[in-house]
Parts: sequence; structure tokens; C-alpha cells
Amino acid sequence: MIKSDCFPLISIVMPVYNVAPYLKECIESVLNQTYQNFELIIINDGSTDDSLSVIKEMFPIEYPSNIKVIQTENNGLAAARNLGIKKAIGEYLFFLDSDDFLETEFLEEITHHIINQKCDVIIFNYRSVSESGNKQQGQHSEYTSGIFTSEKLMINYLEGNIQNYAWSYVAIKNLYQKNNIIFPANKAYEDIPVFPKILYFAEKIQVIRDVLYNYRQREQSITKEKRTQKTIKYLSDYLSNVEYNRKWMLQHLNPNYKINVYKYCINHYFQILMIARKDDSFPYNKLLKVMQCIKRDARYLSLNDISFKKLVFIYAVKLGLGRLCFSIIKFQSKSTT
Repeated sequence: MIKSDCFPLISIVMPVYNVAPYLKECIESVLNQTYQNFELIIINDGSTDDSLSVIKEMFPIEYPSNIKVIQTENNGLAAARNLGIKKAIGEYLFFLDSDDFLETEFLEEITHHIINQKCDVIIFNYRSVSESGNKQQGQHSEYTSGIFTSEKLMINYLEGNIQNYAWSYVAIKNLYQKNNIIFPANKAYEDIPVFPKILYFAEKIQVIRDVLYNYRQREQSITKEKRTQKTIKYLSDYLSNVEYNRKWMLQHLNPNYKINVYKYCINHYFQILMIARKDDSFPYNKLLKVMQCIKRDARYLSLNDISFKKLVFIYAVKLGLGRLCFSIIKFQSKSTT
């Protein structure tokens, strides 16, 4: 095990909310790291299940000096992560979802690149695992590894070639503090407004292809009515975060990237439609703002900027046939499942 004061301290922020069945595996994946110069900040965000009991069973006498457990009311994932930023004392910061788990060499690999390349951000690869933890074959994304400037990687991000999950990178903590980067409170898809700022303010970014993280795919048991209401809320937050990014990026990025920003937004608007179509009960009137955004940004793009299918959809929306188009893609979704 590697532990030395000459190596950087990594702060791992782990919000916890009702994940008792997966929590022990997640914590153990941190404790078993081959690199041990870390602090683990566990924020129990008002869990109502046995999550706290799992934590206490793992540390029956006292918490080790490098582990902090913080109890809060249920304020949401964003608030828990923001609290972790404030409490962290490490030079680098990493957010770990408490139903996922790390590869044993995660921190060792990350620290190796930090020491050798002096990067502000390290982006790594991951794999999806089943709810029971069975690993799927292969990596999730075919990243191009290397050292990148902020500008180069921002283009890759706008083109959809870089994931923006909060757990998909490790960043120097000063990026958050110096630039007042926080997660938006009480919103789903809270990762979306954060990652572009991380890329923008970072001076040196390394992308590695190593699969270091295991992302658990969970099936949640929920009634149809509640599922629809939840989807409406999630997609409303999704749209709000994309609109925030649109405004922020148009203000801060090189004006030459305006077309890239509009394409980025169009792709996300269509992703919202793809999610909504999976819910048979999703009401079309909740997509009217998305349709307006599609019409607004499509006018900036040329025929070469949009796929043929999207182009046909956009023209139909302009003709007032949005409801019909949504019905068609919902039918296509059913026929392919």
C-alpha cells in the first residue's frame, strides 16, 4: 500500500442517501485502495434506510483519522457535494456515488498521472455494472488518451465525446474554490452545469483510457404515476441546466465556437425527447419548451450540422407537427423494446 506525505492527498466526497444494499461494497473499494493517502468524507444526506447502520457496523469503535462522517438533513445530492467541497482538505477532489465502486488501483493510477504530468484534471474511463455488481465486458467509452488544453477538450465535450458525470474525473480542489464552482441545488442532472466550467478554467487536462470506476445500473421500483411525475421533474431540470450552459458558454467561450454550442444544445434537447418517449404517460405539453428551444437553435445551423432524422423532425416542428412527431417516436420506442 502506498502512503506518503510527499504524495498528494485526495479528498473523496461520498454523499449517501438510502443505498444500504450497496454501501459496504462502495466503502470497501475505497479502504482497499493500493494508494492510501486519501480522506473519505461520507455525507449521510438524511437517509431513512439502514445506510447509517452499515457505516457504524464497518467502524464499530471509532472512525479512522482519514474518514469523516457528516450527518445532515435530506438536502439533496448537490448540497451534499457542495458541503464536501467546503470540508475537504485534500489537494485534489473526487466525487464518488455511494452505490458505485472503484477499482483497487484507482487512486494509484490517478496519483501517478498527477505527479508525472502536473495536471489540473484527470478524466478516466469506466464500465457499467449490473445492480448485483456484475461487471459488463469492455470499457464504456473509447477515449483518446493524452494531454489536452482546455480549448481542445471543450470542443470534444461539445461534440459529445466526453462524459460529464461528477464522478468521471478528479480535479484540483482550487478549481472549485477559485472559480466558485458549485452544484446547482435541488436539481437533477446537477453534473451538467459544473463540468464545462471545470474544463474552461483548467490549464492542463489528462485523459486516460484506464477503466477505473464501476457505475451501477439500478432498477428502481416505482409506480407508473410516480415515475411519470419524477420524469417530468428530471427533464425539467435537465432542460434548465442545458439552458444555463447555453447562456454561460455563449458568454465565456470563443465566439468561433457558437455553432458548436448550438449543436451541443440541439443534441441535448433531442436526448430529452428520447428519455420522455420511454414513458407512455408523459404529457406532450411538458415538452413545449423543448420544442421552442429546438426551433430557436436550429436556425443557427446548416444542413451539414444536423443529421437527416433530426432535420426532418425540426422541419415538422416548425410546421406545428411536434405532437405528431413525438407520438411517432414513442411508437418507434415501443416497437423496438
